[in-house]
Amino acid sequence: MTTEGPHKLAQLPGYDTAPDVYETGDATDGDTTTSTQQTHSQVPSEASDTSEEEDDAESYGRKGHRRNGSIFHDAPTTVPPASAGADQEDITNEQTLSRVSAFDSRLAALESALGISALDNLTESQATPILPSLTLLDHQLASLTSATNLSSLEQISSRIQKLKLEAQTLAHLQQQSANGKPSSSHAEDDEDEEAPTLLTSEDMTRLQSLYTLLPTLQSLSPTVPALMTRLRSLRTLHTTAANASADLESLEQRQAEMDQELKMWREGLEKVEEAVKNADEANGRNGSTVRGWVDDLEKRVKALGR
Repeated sequence: MTTEGPHKLAQLPGYDTAPDVYETGDATDGDTTTSTQQTHSQVPSEASDTSEEEDDAESYGRKGHRRNGSIFHDAPTTVPPASAGADQEDITNEQTLSRVSAFDSRLAALESALGISALDNLTESQATPILPSLTLLDHQLASLTSATNLSSLEQISSRIQKLKLEAQTLAHLQQQSANGKPSSSHAEDDEDEEAPTLLTSEDMTRLQSLYTLLPTLQSLSPTVPALMTRLRSLRTLHTTAANASADLESLEQRQAEMDQELKMWREGLEKVEEAVKNADEANGRNGSTVRGWVDDLEKRVKALGR
């Protein structure tokens, strides 16, 4: 029966002809050996008809396993852990984090250079932002290249030079007052030389008031470009308004002239209407006179016809 077992089982439907693989424990009893074959569970409910063939197959399998037990007994029953895959995943995560950190640092540096970072108020950078610098340069070039601002720029430049000279004089005087009066003759000579260049009390008062206003002016310096742009736009608006006022005056003058002409035309039309009316009345009188003449002529013709 053991030699004919495989041939009989091969004829069954759904039977796998591959060699059987068994997992055995430490027990030496052949009855405790379990088969891992999965095809027997797929056979239909015809097991009642082929019970003898199944018994033959089981006995054949046990015998074959006893003959080849040393081969399958040495097979490993556990799978080693996938430590290499976990290490590779950790390395990939570290590389990704390093790239993200490098990208974030480069992006922060670019935003700081451009002057558009949201953390400009919290962090101080030695580099000058690009966009505010370009805006300031644009306003400065517009002010320098404008032909209408050349005279005002010259006046401002001369006034700045004067203010710088006054500030230097004031600083020198403050330094002298802090150090005390000079006692040497050389210091007196220096005072005599600098006496003609000293400012009057009124100039000193003005300079002192400007010196007190200097922090406020420095705090307002960022708003100066926008204020200058606003003033230029207002000047354009005032110029346009002046031109519009002149145009309106010319239109009013033309309207007055047209009213005068219309008045003259109206007077002439009234005169023409009066003349036409007089002509109609004269034509009516002439028609009645001519009608009388025609009637008299008809009477005479009738009298001659008799």
